Amino acid sequence: MPDSLAYTIVEVAVTDTYDEHFQPDKQTLEVTDLTTGKFIPKSQYRSEWNDANHAVRLVFADDYVRANWLAGTNPRIIIRFEGVVAEDAPADTVVDNQWALTLNNSVTPSNKVWNDPPDFQPGKEDTQADPSISIDGKTALLGDRIYYRIDLDAKQTNHAYKVWRLGMVDDWDDEYLELDESHITVTDKANGRDVTDRFNIQAIDGVAYVFAKTVDTEVPATGETIKGDPQPADLKIYAALGDKDHDPLKDPAIGQSLLGTSYEVTLPMTVIKVTDDYVVTNTATQLVNDVRKDTNQVSNPLKPINPAKDVVVKVDGQSVDGKSIYLNSLFLYRLDSSTLPPDRAYPQVSDWSISDPLDTRYDKFTGQWAVYAARDLIKDDETLAQRGERIAGSDFDASRFGGELFELATDERGVVTVRATELMLGLVSADTEHEQAWTAFIQCQRIAVGGPVANQFTETINGVERPSNTVTTHTPDMTPRLTISSSHSSAPAQPPQSASPAPTAATPGTRTTRMMMALALMAVPMEMAPSRTSPNSSPQSTPRSRP
Repeated sequence: MPDSLAYTIVEVAVTDTYDEHFQPDKQTLEVTDLTTGKFIPKSQYRSEWNDANHAVRLVFADDYVRANWLAGTNPRIIIRFEGVVAEDAPADTVVDNQWALTLNNSVTPSNKVWNDPPDFQPGKEDTQADPSISIDGKTALLGDRIYYRIDLDAKQTNHAYKVWRLGMVDDWDDEYLELDESHITVTDKANGRDVTDRFNIQAIDGVAYVFAKTVDTEVPATGETIKGDPQPADLKIYAALGDKDHDPLKDPAIGQSLLGTSYEVTLPMTVIKVTDDYVVTNTATQLVNDVRKDTNQVSNPLKPINPAKDVVVKVDGQSVDGKSIYLNSLFLYRLDSSTLPPDRAYPQVSDWSISDPLDTRYDKFTGQWAVYAARDLIKDDETLAQRGERIAGSDFDASRFGGELFELATDERGVVTVRATELMLGLVSADTEHEQAWTAFIQCQRIAVGGPVANQFTETINGVERPSNTVTTHTPDMTPRLTISSSHSSAPAQPPQSASPAPTAATPGTRTTRMMMALALMAVPMEMAPSRTSPNSSPQSTPRSRP
């Protein structure tokens, strides 16, 4: 206060106006005399809280003013109270504060101070192993690999307090996806460095938790150092903590050197279940201290694909599954591939084959085979082959396609494999706007009686195997049988005779043997597949349309 003060100070008051999103803890209000370093007793002032106007006014007692606010003196006080930002405050709220000093009829405002809100924007991507190839919104198949990539934003460095917790929580759809926990990684996006070892990682009940490790933390108020270890044992519990559960005087913080950049958390998933028309979605949540923000949502429709098998006597014939086939007759195993949907998460098809292990005790492959297009085969908007058209097989001229689309191989165990060539794989991979499917026929001959004869094939697409249904047939034994029986007369038994042709007529009193021959022929079953096709003929007819 100036020595030449023209008037006596009789009123001293302080009015503090705080932000509407600030919730004061009124019992923490205290006033300290900075000259003596002692608290000013509450008897020397009264406090008036105005919740509607978000303000508190302190009016000092007359005795205190007369003793301390004199001309030529230097009164110094500090008023302190605590509070928290309201939980429902908008994430982008700037919390400000200003106070004013009243001396008699004069009001002098202070400067305004503020606190920026936590500024972080987490993000999420859904990609192939190559992070540059997004598959968000693309159709995923059983066995496909989905990589969830979460952008953990830690660029902000001007925090009012040390960051004690930084991490993310991802509640993935564990009914349809399986997390490869051992391959979760954390990468510094600024330099590409792997920093996974600086984070604690756990997967608990279908939820992934990735949090920065706590470190030895110095506490300036006490001069002590709090040990960072042991690390949180249960990250599910750790993720549920709030600011009230963290004591900065007792609990360690994370390494503050982690701040100033962003991190990519990669969660590799595998599709383990598919349901038609089901869409698997995912959103992660980033945590910075007690503030939580959700990422954007990514999604993948799921599509079940299943190969199918049948047995017929001609390409366009009816199914004889469960029926009988003549011995030595010819028939066809029909091998329907899966139908690949358009707009796939993985349009590139690296391998596509069907392997059919024949039961060589009953079936012999004749070497005749054929492949038909089950969907239009399209290249650059031009239809190369229409649905139902033959595109490969025995004695087929594939020159109009620029080469063979399929090849066939057999082995000594009786496995017949029909495999798409690189040319066919290229056509399938390039066309992402249409369904893709094909049907193969392999001709066999039934070489033994018996049954049931079961057959099932395995389809392989991009290394993922899918079994077909099983078909069964029977081949009854239709060989004629001759039965011989004897009938003896009642005449007395005669001494044994030497081997000689049988007499032409019976003599009284002698042994009479009647030879009866019965010719037994098994009846033809009601449901028989009557095929007498030549072994050298190949399947040529148009196949039945497949849904």
